[in-house]
Amino acid sequence: MKIQIIKNLFSNYLVSSLQMILGVLVVPFLIIKLGKEAFGLIVLVESTIALFEVMIGSVRIALSRHATYALAKGDLDEFTKYLSTGKYILYVIGSIVLLLGVIVSCFFSNIFKVPLDLIYPSKIMFLLVVSSFFITIPNVVYWSILYSKQRFDMLNFASSIGLIFRAVCIFVLFSILPLKYISLVTYGLIYLLMKITENTLIYIWHKKVMPGIHLTLKYFQSDKVREIISFSGYTSLSTVSALLYENTANILINVFYGPLYNAIYAVSLKIPMTINNIFLRATWSLAPTVTDLVAKNDKDRLEKLFFIYSKMICIVTLPMILFIMVVSKKIIVLWVGKDFSQSAGLLLIHLIPIMMILPLSVISLAINAYAKVKIPSMVTASIAVVNVILGILLAKFLGLKLYGFAISAALCTIINSAVFAPYYSCKISGMHFSKYVLNAFLKPLFLGCLVILPLYFIINFMSHNLNLSMLLVQSIFISIVYYCIAYFCLINKYEKDLIISFITKSS
Repeated sequence: MKIQIIKNLFSNYLVSSLQMILGVLVVPFLIIKLGKEAFGLIVLVESTIALFEVMIGSVRIALSRHATYALAKGDLDEFTKYLSTGKYILYVIGSIVLLLGVIVSCFFSNIFKVPLDLIYPSKIMFLLVVSSFFITIPNVVYWSILYSKQRFDMLNFASSIGLIFRAVCIFVLFSILPLKYISLVTYGLIYLLMKITENTLIYIWHKKVMPGIHLTLKYFQSDKVREIISFSGYTSLSTVSALLYENTANILINVFYGPLYNAIYAVSLKIPMTINNIFLRATWSLAPTVTDLVAKNDKDRLEKLFFIYSKMICIVTLPMILFIMVVSKKIIVLWVGKDFSQSAGLLLIHLIPIMMILPLSVISLAINAYAKVKIPSMVTASIAVVNVILGILLAKFLGLKLYGFAISAALCTIINSAVFAPYYSCKISGMHFSKYVLNAFLKPLFLGCLVILPLYFIINFMSHNLNLSMLLVQSIFISIVYYCIAYFCLINKYEKDLIISFITKSS
């Protein structure tokens, strides 16, 4: 089990790093090839499609939780019944999604602000992206099988292949095709092929992991429908809330200011979201492990996992986030040019909640593991609604524009993900909240600010006009200093032995 956890963690870091690298390369390439407004429409389309994720995201979470719990208990019959029932629920959802997608595609330019020359291509692109999403819906049950067996390495490999395929197609086709074919339609076709590739691999690999599994109508049970829908109903509130934080802002920005501002805001989010994905994807790979420990009532190992993992993530991520804050403007200008310099200020705001939620995110896995989703979902949904209202107030009525949306999202994310969710998770896990936050987050944060910020100040004071590469070298040196101090000051003997064991097994 430990070896599989290591594989899952490293595969998550690998696919997230790959996503970051390809994103850094693809974004400026698309802006150059398609233009700022067309790129802004890509952001808008993908944000709008994410609203459909509400309909399957909650079912996927419910299926994966119930299936993992049944498998941990050794009840293969229950495992099969949950997935078979979920399969037919997903068929119904898929039909609804496809119908809604076709309707939105027809009226896309009536709903959103679209330049005249991009009306037809944007409609076709939206329909292609909807079709791509439709393909993934039936595959959720096979995704859940790999999830239940803790085979995140396979899931991540499928994602990696899809990401590489998409990037290669974009770079090659947009470089060799005649100018008239370099369009949003071509991007939509590439997106569709990526999803077909990714989901085909997941379907094939689920048979390798569980060759004898048969998900048929005879295992369908109405009581399982009620369980899945009940669980999904509350988790869908969390999914909606996540979209209200991220995707609704993009839609409102388009309505208020147009696709160019979508591009500026999207660029400011790329680095924070990439950091978020790198570490949160790895954290979520521990979800079936947490569910397994909860099913076995192993509270001692569960508490050790939460404390150690949170502390390690805080120590690892802090130097990186502080470095990006210091050189945000240099990074943005070097990456996409001076036209996006406004993105640097937004980037700073987006990074503040990321610094807080990454270390504390692991304990929130307890909410799904214990199936205590009702209260967190309702609280999250309420805060998300506040986020939208506050964002509109700050952006439109107080004149802060893009900064208003960024400030609102940062404040509401901190309240929900860095305060309420960890508190509630500690409560249902039987852990002491203040002790957890102090040892796993505040101590590493305090030490980091005490060590890292003065060193950055001294270096910047002594050396003016340093280029980005020199700042990066100095950041690596500062990080090493901090890691060494943290190793001796914050990590106890048990944790040191665990780290050494982890490194030995992974090598």
